[in-house]
Amino acid sequence: MNSGATPSTVTSTAKTLGFSLLGLGFALGVGSTWSLSQTPSTRRSLRSAPHATGPIAGQPRLTREQVRQDLEDWYARLFAIHPDPTTRLSREELADAVDLAVAHTPETIDRATFFVLAASLAAGLGDCHTAVVSPPEFSHARLPLVVEQDALCLTSTVTGVPAGSCLRRLGSHSARDVLTWSRRLVSAQTPPGIDRAVPRVLPSLLHTLGYGTEVPAEFMTPSGAVVEQVLRPREQPAVSISAATMDHLPGSVVRLTVRTFADDQREQLLETFERTSAWIATHPTRGLVVDLRHNDGGNTTLAETLVATLGGGRHRMLAAKYWKVSQPMQQYIARQGYPAREYLDAEVGTAIVTSVEPTAPLRMSTPFAGTTVFLIGPGTLSAAMMLADAVAEYDLGILVGEPTASPPTYFGEIYAYTMPNSGLMATISSAAFLRASGDPDNGEPVMPDLLVPSTLADRLAGRDEPLAAALRIIEEQSSPSAPPPGPVSVARLGTATQLTSLTGEDATPH
Repeated sequence: MNSGATPSTVTSTAKTLGFSLLGLGFALGVGSTWSLSQTPSTRRSLRSAPHATGPIAGQPRLTREQVRQDLEDWYARLFAIHPDPTTRLSREELADAVDLAVAHTPETIDRATFFVLAASLAAGLGDCHTAVVSPPEFSHARLPLVVEQDALCLTSTVTGVPAGSCLRRLGSHSARDVLTWSRRLVSAQTPPGIDRAVPRVLPSLLHTLGYGTEVPAEFMTPSGAVVEQVLRPREQPAVSISAATMDHLPGSVVRLTVRTFADDQREQLLETFERTSAWIATHPTRGLVVDLRHNDGGNTTLAETLVATLGGGRHRMLAAKYWKVSQPMQQYIARQGYPAREYLDAEVGTAIVTSVEPTAPLRMSTPFAGTTVFLIGPGTLSAAMMLADAVAEYDLGILVGEPTASPPTYFGEIYAYTMPNSGLMATISSAAFLRASGDPDNGEPVMPDLLVPSTLADRLAGRDEPLAAALRIIEEQSSPSAPPPGPVSVARLGTATQLTSLTGEDATPH
């Protein structure tokens, strides 16, 4: 973009952004070499294996000029749409970063490599809704790995390597380097949010590093043994999962699992909410567990509907919204058919600022008088995270689990488009939200009242410790010696309170 920056300035900017192709330890378009000791047959099969097969082999290639066009177009859209893209870097520093990316691009690259470039730039903004999406040909090719205690660990057994084993090396690269580089491609605001998304970007990164359909790996098993094995990214079949389900747990407890608040799931969500409400209104129910741990967000009005259906009290899910008016966003809203007439009629370059006062929802059912526990964690995103914040701020229930991956003061209301040359999808935030408390200085995520981590070891053993803690809370709250909890609202518990203090002298309501 020719900002006139010196090479040293550009390098400094790249380090600040956490983005450096040279720092990734590979030359774009050049394959890696294997460094693991393997059996002769394994070495022969790896040498003869193509770097990519199927749709990956046919990846379109981009010229350096096309890379420049896509990145400069992204930069222009970013500053037209985003309410504050310079929270981490100035406009000039971001322009320098784009120049750096183009300068280090070979004559042609495939779009997995372009994804590494573009995603690094977007991730440097620290906005979970401003991102570049991994190429579709990699979106279902996953490795059975998750980040656990700063390591990449297996979620399932892989030919002689037990689940729970953690990577030491991938090909010629240390597992720590691969994890570090993967994290730089993720748009998120907190380390847990970044780590949750690492498995989604890992296949594209490995392809860019030169690995194909087989990646030699070295693991440390839970018993301490070092094992070598070849990892093969596998196509993950599409699985149809209900947007919301209701089931019954021991002790007259109802569990409502809500996995999304997406508009296209509205009908099923409303039906499940109403069925849950009808059940607890007509059957003896001691407690309700609302599981939001794997909810990717969506429309906050559907989250509001859930509160209303359960008879929630006076609250708000945000204190204010600042929505920047731009022509691209107006065109996007018009194409999507969203009911946002005020925004469509507003003058480009202005902003629609909305203040929200706490209100009581219209009652759709009798308020639940038992104990309500909400399960949350790093997978409680966007609208679900805002619901969790309202629960915390207005005592709508007890929060159990882990902190959310994002603070409720954040950017959102995404604009999505397809990059013209690479064909990758990119998203850009158009609005800023202020958390329910109205405190602009609170940048913390939503914290649970009772901190109960969910570890890989627990999940592999079939244990759900946050759910078990929720059931114990309901048991204690509904015991004859416990004070009545009142309608939905219950006494707040100190953050990270130990379960043993819930009914004892050490409990710290606030």
